[in-house]
Amino acid sequence: MPVRNFVSDSGNLNSYFGVPDGPSFGVYLRDIGFHKTSPCHNFGPAVRDYWLIHVIKSGKGWFMKSGVKTTLSAGDCFIIRPMEVTTYCSDETDPWQYYWLGFQGEYAAKLAAYALPDNISYAKVGGETLNSLESLYRKFSLRNGGDPPEFNAGMFDFLAKLKNSVSPVQKSAPDVVDEAVKYIENNYFRAVSITAIADMLGVTRTYFTTNFTQKKGVSPYAYLTDYRIKKAKSLLLDSDLRISEIAYSVGFSGVERFSDMFRRHVGVSPTEYRLKKQDE
Repeated sequence: MPVRNFVSDSGNLNSYFGVPDGPSFGVYLRDIGFHKTSPCHNFGPAVRDYWLIHVIKSGKGWFMKSGVKTTLSAGDCFIIRPMEVTTYCSDETDPWQYYWLGFQGEYAAKLAAYALPDNISYAKVGGETLNSLESLYRKFSLRNGGDPPEFNAGMFDFLAKLKNSVSPVQKSAPDVVDEAVKYIENNYFRAVSITAIADMLGVTRTYFTTNFTQKKGVSPYAYLTDYRIKKAKSLLLDSDLRISEIAYSVGFSGVERFSDMFRRHVGVSPTEYRLKKQDE
């Protein structure tokens, strides 16, 4: 079966191989490529309908998911899941070069869970992982492809090496906390989970909670709740919204839950708080 080859950005050694669908494989290679990017080259915000892994060979850039921007460089990889909105951009002075590999199929999610523990979005990888992907890419470029089973064998070798070498990119504690605070304050009205925030930041929940609590003096959950109550107090005083509308506007799933948490933090119910402040 032939593959399609597209070359862009003349002189930058960029190529992409789109692999035709194989005969009902549970998982199969979707595409593979290499890009020597120009300064500030960006892609997104966009989604893919398949799994996509980039491994950075040199240079640096940033990767954004759920509003959180993370700087990555040589030896890092970043992972894009199906239908996940992401953006990434090369550095202005030291643009990155990266290889990528995409895969899909009925068992793609299980394979990804095997190779990429803890739902990480980016990680450090070993030299063998980069070498495996680079070797697979060069095989395609020299031979202009091959049969789907051969494509898959190379993909499985790469993912096995990825599993054995990957380690989460642990940011410094201040970076993690500052990004988490920014995320909470921009998304407090949504269904926010502490585990989801940790996953988004690419760190374990324990690491995230420990460092957040040390810096802010309260747990991430307490900070989120306090911020919601603060916003609720403002709406109670400065708007004519009903209590139920305020509850949903600040991220609570129901009026009873909101009223209970408000009373715990403020000492009176939302209605009593509004009336008391109006009488002052």
